[in-house]
Amino acid sequence: VGVLLVAYGTWKLMRTGCDNIDSDFCAVPDDSVSDGAEKQNLPLAKTVLFGLSAGILGGAVAEPGPPAVVFGTLRKWTPSEQRTMLSRFFLPVQVLAMSNFAAAGLFTSDLLAQSVAAIPGVVMASLAGTWINRRIDPGRFAGAVTTIVIALGAISISAAVGGEL
Repeated sequence: VGVLLVAYGTWKLMRTGCDNIDSDFCAVPDDSVSDGAEKQNLPLAKTVLFGLSAGILGGAVAEPGPPAVVFGTLRKWTPSEQRTMLSRFFLPVQVLAMSNFAAAGLFTSDLLAQSVAAIPGVVMASLAGTWINRRIDPGRFAGAVTTIVIALGAISISAAVGGEL
């Protein structure tokens, strides 16, 4: 997953400034596409491939997000559409994952205590992200998020290679 995050983040950062370039590398517009931009319909086979990839990653390492984000980028969703669609994607995925974890007996009192302890931080970070998103240029916000994605990927790779976080 770390490699996927770093690769995707690097691809997004390298694409900056591709608006007027006609090449395969620059074929997808950046996150600041206007609401009036023509949406890209992908063939059904490619759509299914993204769903399958997300399912495999979700089942293997509980991280279905990267294929879903790339899918939204290829569909030319605006940042607002991307947030809305990803929320609708992640909710049922997480409900299914939690159900599977519960059925496998993976919930422990320590895990539940840690999860509850994390809720205030998650809520504060979500509110801060929404506040920042509404106040800065969408391109700058997307760049900051992409940088965070790369950093998280690097941390994942480091933890996998080094065995510690």
